[in-house]
Amino acid sequence: MLKKICSIFLIIGGINFIYAQYEPIANLQTQRILYNQAKNIREKSERIKDIYKVATEEYKSFITDILVDVANYFLQNDMLEKRTFDEWAYYSILTASKLKMKEAAPYFRDIFQKVSRSDYRGHILFLIGESQNRELLPFKLRKKAKIFLHNTGNLKAGYDRNGTNILLKAIPLVKSDVKFIIKSQVETERIKDKRVEYIVKDEKNYWDCWKIDADIFIMPRRYGGLCLPLNEAMSVGMPIMMTDMKPQNEFLPKELLIKPDSFKPFNIASNYFEIANIKPEDIANKIDEVANMPSKHIQELSKYSNYIAEEWSWEKLLPKYLKIFKNL
Repeated sequence: MLKKICSIFLIIGGINFIYAQYEPIANLQTQRILYNQAKNIREKSERIKDIYKVATEEYKSFITDILVDVANYFLQNDMLEKRTFDEWAYYSILTASKLKMKEAAPYFRDIFQKVSRSDYRGHILFLIGESQNRELLPFKLRKKAKIFLHNTGNLKAGYDRNGTNILLKAIPLVKSDVKFIIKSQVETERIKDKRVEYIVKDEKNYWDCWKIDADIFIMPRRYGGLCLPLNEAMSVGMPIMMTDMKPQNEFLPKELLIKPDSFKPFNIASNYFEIANIKPEDIANKIDEVANMPSKHIQELSKYSNYIAEEWSWEKLLPKYLKIFKNL
């Protein structure tokens, strides 16, 4: 009888030992090492679930690194990988939300676009709404048009998507006394013009680039008009100069749009879209036109950018998105 009782206690003790072995370790350094040792996203998914359970204030920098990892991950068209990615992405955002990391909000958008599981997408939208990320990009009234900021974006994107090369050809043709800031995460082509400043910096908190003291955001995009830099520039109050094509010509002021010379049809994986051909001289003429606008008009354009940013804020869009997801 005594032997049986001892055996039962040994079994229970063994089970408790096993559970104890799988309790997440709260030490930040240990969790960082374990996560960095993960060989694939399946292992990273398991690690972030443990991190979510033990994460505290001191984890914030580490969680930002994980969000960058998730946001930049190149997702293959494989169903099993997508399911694993969804878990990894979801618990990464849950962890950032648990720590009330408003500085992580810009990464949520990039990650949301990659997640395929509908209930995860709905919850992520809710968390984005809670983050109120316009606080990171506060409005500042612009009163002149003397400094033009351009973001090169992903230079690997084909056909000069953000219009960087065309803009560089246009700058020497500009007659006005203005300055240009070309912001890029990697080295880009340069021209010899004293009016151009190049900032090559891959910021950990990439929204810090909006602290640059510029007046106008210029992006003569050739296709794919809607983009995160557009939203961010409007949030900080910059009037937006873009190509006169859909969808941006449906909401941006007409006097800031650059007329394309023509459109070239293109097809990728049965998806049809148009690429705008823009003449450098047309960009230069529009820059001269904007540069000579009176201060009062620039201020009105700045206020309009703020208005659109507020209409597109998660605080206002969240209820609409949640309604759509509930009806799926």
